[in-house]
Amino acid sequence: GLGDVYKRQNHDGTSTYTKVDALTQKRELLCTNASGENGQLLPGERWMLINKTTEGPRKDRDVYQIVEPDDRIDGWRNRNNVMLLDMQTGQLRTITEGQHNTWGAMSPDQKSMLLFIAENDITRRPFTFHTAVVLNLETMQADTLFTRDGFAGMGKWSPDGKSIVFTGSPE
Repeated sequence: GLGDVYKRQNHDGTSTYTKVDALTQKRELLCTNASGENGQLLPGERWMLINKTTEGPRKDRDVYQIVEPDDRIDGWRNRNNVMLLDMQTGQLRTITEGQHNTWGAMSPDQKSMLLFIAENDITRRPFTFHTAVVLNLETMQADTLFTRDGFAGMGKWSPDGKSIVFTGSPE
């Protein structure tokens, strides 16, 4: 199995990922000097899916602006972006970057990634809208499954990689 992977934040701002076998307590260094945050080691142990928090635009002390009611909460402007860490080389590959929260789910064959993008719009109910895109990691070609759907939830690949199931909510 994959075992448990632990991340240690080093004093210089880098991260070290170590795999620990629960039965034998054997430790294996997977990667050092990675700048990723929270990661999920993927089957085959070649890639780690990283969810990286990107700091949002800072508030201007001279101008009091509230973009939407949640903007009063510290950190609300921060966004989640998706990266892939190559565990063999330590190279970090940026998949998404920007001011929309994005999450990723790797296909079972690890050739495609489902990207789930959230956008807020306080002028329309249900206020948060989702777009789902399948990104071919070899060609970087994107196939949009749906755009700005207010009632679709996160998706998950089927074990054979031929289908994606999404959660949803009724109106």
